[in-house]
Amino acid sequence: MLRASPASAACAAPRRATVPHIARAHAPRPRAPASARTRASLDSNDTQTSPLSLLLGESLSTSGRASDATRRLIDAEVQRLERDPGPEAPIASRLLEGAWKLRYTSSPGTVGAIAGWETFAGAVTDVRQTCEKLERSDSETIAVVVTNVVTVAVPLVSGEVRITQTFQATALSKRRWRVQLRTSDVDVGASGGGAFPFANPFLSLSQPGADAQPAKTQLVTHLSRDWRVVRETTGNAVSVYSRERGEWTE
Repeated sequence: MLRASPASAACAAPRRATVPHIARAHAPRPRAPASARTRASLDSNDTQTSPLSLLLGESLSTSGRASDATRRLIDAEVQRLERDPGPEAPIASRLLEGAWKLRYTSSPGTVGAIAGWETFAGAVTDVRQTCEKLERSDSETIAVVVTNVVTVAVPLVSGEVRITQTFQATALSKRRWRVQLRTSDVDVGASGGGAFPFANPFLSLSQPGADAQPAKTQLVTHLSRDWRVVRETTGNAVSVYSRERGEWTE
């Protein structure tokens, strides 16, 4: 049996020292600029073919009668939109302006009004809304004129009731505004009577004391080329609008 001599042992290769592992710090991913995020929201969620649009259908009455399961799916799609809110200051954005169509709402006031009109007259066929910013040289506060046109079919007389309500929305912050009803006018005319207002309405009247109604505070939680989502600050009710076809140009 051979034994290593002390000399040979001294010449043996030294053991390799253990080098402590040092974790490398990774630089954070750069966040896309606001303009790029806005562009992404503009290019997605077409109002005709998106999952949300298919769930809502074409009629406000359809979405209003949705089952609980369908409402949960709608809420999930709305929250997906809200994760990409769009412009940092939507109330000041030109995306806000133009013609919109109410596709879905959980607002008790709106739901109650629609139910009342459907009981009294007939089916609410649609609710259209236009937003137009006021030019005010005397103030830096942004104000928007919001006009709602509610159309109710009255099959018994082959007619339509159209309620035109004008609101003034005053910006409280970049996303929050206070909405005050100013006027509410009702016209009754023949079905298919053409563009509003009717040329020869059967009946026209104005709601007295419309501007005495309490104001509502709302939050614009999503704004893009195709969609707008608004939540009420009291109760968190949501309203979903889609832009009218052909209304937006780059």
